[in-house]
Amino acid sequence: MKSLQVFLARGHVDMSYKALLVLALLPLQQHFTTMTEIVMRNLRSSVSHCMLVTVRSHR
Repeated sequence: MKSLQVFLARGHVDMSYKALLVLALLPLQQHFTTMTEIVMRNLRSSVSHCMLVTVRSHR
């Protein structure tokens, strides 16, 4: 019976640990997503700017 209690306690700790991990990772993932979006936006704008410059210089 004691081993079952230990097992249940360990499982509960494991679950709460995973929940804490997820809660800790969520803001990180959101931050990472925003960073990626910003980087992609900057890349797109710089690429379109380069395209415009090359088009203008070729005329």
